[in-house]
Amino acid sequence: MKRAAARESDPALSTWEEQVSQRLHAVIDDACAVLPSLRAAVADLAVDDVPYRLLGMAVHGALTGDPAPAMPVCVMSRLWWSGAEALDDVADDPSGRGWSACSLGKTLTAATACLVLLPQVVLDREALATEIRQDWQRELTMACLQAADGQLADLSEDDGDFSWSQVIASYRKKTGAPYARDAVMAARLTTADPQALRGWRAFGSLFGLLRQLHNDAASATSENDEDLANGTRILRLAVALELSRPAVREILLELRRRARSDPAARAELRHRLDEPGIANRYTARIDTLRQHACALLDRLAAPSSHRDLLHRLVHTSSAGASP
Repeated sequence: MKRAAARESDPALSTWEEQVSQRLHAVIDDACAVLPSLRAAVADLAVDDVPYRLLGMAVHGALTGDPAPAMPVCVMSRLWWSGAEALDDVADDPSGRGWSACSLGKTLTAATACLVLLPQVVLDREALATEIRQDWQRELTMACLQAADGQLADLSEDDGDFSWSQVIASYRKKTGAPYARDAVMAARLTTADPQALRGWRAFGSLFGLLRQLHNDAASATSENDEDLANGTRILRLAVALELSRPAVREILLELRRRARSDPAARAELRHRLDEPGIANRYTARIDTLRQHACALLDRLAAPSSHRDLLHRLVHTSSAGASP
């Protein structure tokens, strides 16, 4: 679920982010008013101002012209992602070399508060119809469970060969489910129509896939190439495995195994993944996901500036995911 470094410059997003930040820190200060240690630890984590956490406001704006009612969705999303990314940082350092016992305990405690407890505080304080409150609660719970299951798939010590469909299934859980949650919670404020909500869930899931692929690309350019160093199952490698002859596939899997501890193997594997035949096929599949997301969006919402914003977020995510 790596941190996304890109920042959108859209004026609406900047305004929304300021509003969400104010609400978020008010929630932290109020909920932890007599808990100074927890308040400080959570505040240290909750600095994520990635614009894609504002998906809920964009969705509600696309449906009604007014993004404001979905602000609580974005506050919960930002809190949740702060906790999820903190746990991801811990998982990326299984030896614990980068953590003292104190900092590890502090991070795990604050991450739990951000993932589970503080989003519940936000929900509890909203004046919602009973049916909407129940649906929001279900979305929060199921997204947590699906993301946890998807993340665990990345932590297998020896998962052998794998396919595009297997990795897509993992990505849909660990990153698709949280964005699907946000889209559905925002849409649920305006409709209870099952078909419409299924559509927004599918859009949010596709958007989450593109965000994960964007993050994969960012990891590839990092100094340590974290995904290969951690043995993470990534879609670029799944494409390479599907396209390669059995003998080459065995070489790729052996390089993947060695890449966990050998920078030279990591560099060799990345070089093979960047070969034109693999990169072009990968890019084509990303573009298919982008086209599907855009077509779905055009069916779900009428033309508006907010729908245009959602399109831009999709295109930015897709562009950043390509080699």
